[in-house]
Amino acid sequence: MNALLFSLPGTPVIYYGDEMGMGDNVYLGDRDAVRTPMQWSPDRNAGFSQANPQQLFLPVIIDSEYHYETVNVEAQQANPSSLLHWMRRTISVRQRHRVFGRGSIEFLYPENAKVLAFLRADADEQILVVANLSRFAQSVHLDLHEHRGAVPVELFGGTEFPQVGEGPYHLTLGAYGFFWFRLDTHHQEALAHAGDGPGLPELRTAHDWRDLVAPRQRHALARALPQFLERNRWYAGRTKGLRSVEIADVVPMGARRDRPTAFLLLVHVDYAHGEPETYVVPVTAISERTEQFLVDEPDSAIAWVAARGHAAPLLLVDAMAVPDFVQLLLDTLERRRSFTGAGGGELRVWASSRFRRIVAEADDLTPSRIGGEQSNSSVVFDSRLVMKVFRRAQEGVNPDLEIGRYLTETAGFAHTAPTVGAIEYQVGRGEPRTLAVVNEYVVNEGDAWKYTLDALGLFYESAVTALPDEALVEPVWDDLLAGNESVPPPPMADAIGPYLDSAEQLGRRTAELHSALARGTGDDFAPEPFTGLAQRSLFQAVRAQVRPTLAQIRRSLPQLAPVDVALAEQVLAAEPDLLERFAGLRGHTIDAARIRIHGDLHLGQVLHAGRDWVIIDFEGEPSRSPTERRIKKSALVDVAGMVRSFQYAAEGALRSHLDRGLANPEDAAALAVRGRAWQLWVTTRYLAGYLAEADGDAYIPTDQDDLAMLLRVLLLDKALYEVRYDLAHRPHWAGIPLAGLLQLLEA
Repeated sequence: MNALLFSLPGTPVIYYGDEMGMGDNVYLGDRDAVRTPMQWSPDRNAGFSQANPQQLFLPVIIDSEYHYETVNVEAQQANPSSLLHWMRRTISVRQRHRVFGRGSIEFLYPENAKVLAFLRADADEQILVVANLSRFAQSVHLDLHEHRGAVPVELFGGTEFPQVGEGPYHLTLGAYGFFWFRLDTHHQEALAHAGDGPGLPELRTAHDWRDLVAPRQRHALARALPQFLERNRWYAGRTKGLRSVEIADVVPMGARRDRPTAFLLLVHVDYAHGEPETYVVPVTAISERTEQFLVDEPDSAIAWVAARGHAAPLLLVDAMAVPDFVQLLLDTLERRRSFTGAGGGELRVWASSRFRRIVAEADDLTPSRIGGEQSNSSVVFDSRLVMKVFRRAQEGVNPDLEIGRYLTETAGFAHTAPTVGAIEYQVGRGEPRTLAVVNEYVVNEGDAWKYTLDALGLFYESAVTALPDEALVEPVWDDLLAGNESVPPPPMADAIGPYLDSAEQLGRRTAELHSALARGTGDDFAPEPFTGLAQRSLFQAVRAQVRPTLAQIRRSLPQLAPVDVALAEQVLAAEPDLLERFAGLRGHTIDAARIRIHGDLHLGQVLHAGRDWVIIDFEGEPSRSPTERRIKKSALVDVAGMVRSFQYAAEGALRSHLDRGLANPEDAAALAVRGRAWQLWVTTRYLAGYLAEADGDAYIPTDQDDLAMLLRVLLLDKALYEVRYDLAHRPHWAGIPLAGLLQLLEA
């Protein structure tokens, strides 16, 4: 009923006590039934008055169901699942959508009369409201044909429901259940324009589309590629000033060598600023369902192709979006096939016995793409195998393949996804380029980033009431390495909950990974001492990025939000202090070993596999060359990456919590303070688990001061990198690493 009250036109009015389900004394007569004292607490007279109960103008409610000792503000404030908190969230969501108060209303008339459905609309958005008026679960079909292509997004959780199609839209609702959906028209607009594929270049060929890769016609295809590259997340050259695109090699692929079904292009990209790069672009042409492809995979379309023998134009696409091509890659591995390119390069595969056993035992290996922001393209085969195709074909063995094989076949590290296959490209005796890696699929519940955001969502729901200011205690940075001696007080531990144990376990798994890597032998994996030369090199490297980062901050000030400008100005003013923080590297030689490391460890690189963690993606930072990523470093580089990820999670979850209307804006400052406390205590437990597991290992500095200094330097180094990345790619997030830098400088 409250959901209907808040979703109908006009201004809803709530009488005091309704926000927490406070009852009325219907026996008082006249209007006195709703004039009973407000139930603030379980204390005398419900906390409304300290007077003699017989002196109250009207009596407090003592009905067994609505008794003031059970239904009161104090109790519901402490319960994140209470009606009071639900009403606050609902009001906050309503206030974020002007359409509820001032938009038009159009009722829908489903056959199931027990379900009320209507549309609220204004010039900016459309909201679909569906309410089950029955005390039993109901199924309903809604006529939404006018909104074909729209995606209903549930307002409270931001969950996307299936896209609206041609037929009736089916929903099921629990007893007295309701939905508020925002109809996202992005897909609808894409569908409306799909027929002409706006912006796509047109290519012509006299015979077959395959002629596009012939030496004389490649230049036309190359001219169509820059637009395609710019649209894709994995293209890293947006800020470098693209100068030219050239197709360096073409590898025909398919069951028949004389009539390939796809081509793997090695695309050489030259820049005005920065080193050239080579990208992997597999292409094929489709003739059916091209309009739907443009809706589902708009970034994968390359060009229209007018070819002889086809009345309608073909659509040249990124073959990674076509299941038949992905299946071809898997068959290539299974059959150990090789393909030779026109430029002399050869495509070769490696498949372990474990891979062959999985393929032999599987009944069906249907491919499905993994979405999200990635610097590569990934496909899952029926929850048995995962194939990752690297879009940048860099010279040298990719660390993801090298470390993955070592951990699987030599170290026997159990907390990773076993590496079972790979595809490489090599020209003559040159360095091989890793194009794809295949791992065994690990059953999981999502990555640690999602798991952490869910935990933070629960934390923020009750943080203000569960953690009053007097109970708010946080460790200082200098105490973070105190290990098991630094334990959060009971109110803080109760508020954070089981995630403290999860963070400690993640720390132990990180140390176990480093111990496995430190046991390696040979030039590739054997540990090396942290020499004075290595320290000077690290000092110069971290110090050298300070001024370019600060210069980038100055250039970006006009694009930043006012609150982020204030943070940026504080960072700029702290330049001398920032440079001084690296001085510790110039002292005595640190007594520790350098080892092979993950290289890009954060919460997104860890899977939550039920009660444990699985560490994946050993590619390292994609912006660096494979040779640079294979250099042995301090294990604390990975630790710093994970610690910085905790701050990103705390800040990102708070932003999401506020954006979705799940907290009152006036609580933002109080929640930010509590989020910082969450971050620091979780960091403390992560480091405690790591140091307890790594105790005595050679890759940890023996001196506690060296350990603290080196970790702080690497944290600052990571934060500086994050500032540059966010300013270049997502300036609306730049406030997070800027705040992180200031937090580290406070230490």
